[in-house]
Amino acid sequence: MQTKLVAQVPSDKQLVQRLGVPQQITRSGRNYVYIGQQSETVSRRQRAGIAIRAFIKTIPFGIGLFFKSTREDWKAVFTGKKIVAYYQEESPALNVFKQTIRADQPTQKQASQSSPSVGESMPKNEEAGSAQYIEGKKLYNEANRLRERGAALFKSAEEHLKEAADLGHAEAQYILAKIYEGGYGEVEKNQPLAFQLYQKSAEKGYPKAERALGRIYSTIYADSYGVNRDVKEAFKWYKKAADQGDTWSLLSVGNCYANGQGVEKDTQKAIKYYNQTLESPKGSRFELEINQAFENIYSQPK
Repeated sequence: MQTKLVAQVPSDKQLVQRLGVPQQITRSGRNYVYIGQQSETVSRRQRAGIAIRAFIKTIPFGIGLFFKSTREDWKAVFTGKKIVAYYQEESPALNVFKQTIRADQPTQKQASQSSPSVGESMPKNEEAGSAQYIEGKKLYNEANRLRERGAALFKSAEEHLKEAADLGHAEAQYILAKIYEGGYGEVEKNQPLAFQLYQKSAEKGYPKAERALGRIYSTIYADSYGVNRDVKEAFKWYKKAADQGDTWSLLSVGNCYANGQGVEKDTQKAIKYYNQTLESPKGSRFELEINQAFENIYSQPK
């Protein structure tokens, strides 16, 4: 089984026990922990190399066939697939987080004294979700990089982002919403749940989530998210994100003013927001679109 060292993600002990692979390995003085395995396609050139290696290991009276690695090599030669084990570098941040939880773990008596009474809600600690968020986001990014080969990693990302989201982490809520909205990898598509998570994140002032709500409310497919199309509500959320400098939302607010969508038509305000879009860090990618918008505005009869 081949090993790959990838982004930090939580290990799966049950998977380790079932597959019988090392839970920890050391490379160049660094410790890595097992996170899972995945089947990958082997090219013809790779299959030829694996066949030579397997043949050399098998030659002495077929003794090599008693070893699992040799059998895996021959399996890869004939099927064109190989099993790859993924490992992560141990995360100091996660270790510190776990140690803090242990140190602060209240006794049963303390817990009963400090627990909220009926009608009170337990305060959510967004900071406590940071470690899970970091792990989940890195796994999410790695799954995106691997594309089809990273399908299984989205599931692990979901699990750890959900822990952070439940603790009130705004960006974790946003990324988790994206996963549910798209139904990435092995995660089932759930647009109503995605909307709820976007809303929770937006209520904390996270601009990307505010923009997402604007997009959902403005689309004709809003009902698939469990809400009705509402251009005024869309404008409200676009405006909130634009006020924080979100480039896409600046452009959307400009379009709303230019077309009178969700707000009274105002070409001067449209021009203002278009200029702010161009001046923003990512504004250059919208130059052609905004130039066309300017042409439409100035070509209108006064």
